Amino acid sequence: MSFETIFDVTNGGYRTWHFAVVGFVGIFCGILAVKPTLWPKRLPALTISSLNRVFSYFVLIFSMFWTILAFSITYSHHISAVAAMSSGQVQIVEGRISNFIAETNKNKQESFQVNGIHFRYSRSLVTEGYRGTAAQGDVLKNGLNVRIAYWDGLILRLEIAP
Repeated sequence: MSFETIFDVTNGGYRTWHFAVVGFVGIFCGILAVKPTLWPKRLPALTISSLNRVFSYFVLIFSMFWTILAFSITYSHHISAVAAMSSGQVQIVEGRISNFIAETNKNKQESFQVNGIHFRYSRSLVTEGYRGTAAQGDVLKNGLNVRIAYWDGLILRLEIAP
């Protein structure tokens, strides 16, 4: 039987970068608040009391910490997932999808089973694994024949039989 690959972690690049980038907004705002001389001249002058200055430094330091920590965790997870896939440390299951439950407002995660192996994912999770959902037009459904390479609970490659 031939399969069509619809997701492969080794082809997608670093997909969770947006989680770390959020910290840059705080860094930018913190720098502007700490160094009001950087404030654009065409905007109203920024005046900062000493209490606000302490808060500005807190925002700046927290944002820097957030960015570094978020990047190091998500990027190292990406590298680990790609390495697991490339070195064959994954497990593979093949069969028909059963017990498929689509993501809804009540049910925050999509889930299904293949040959007794349970998979669960959500588009809102910050993960390198597969996270497409039926709401996004995904094709997964009960009875669909699939082959899944998984590691540490994550779907690293998903193939479907056309």
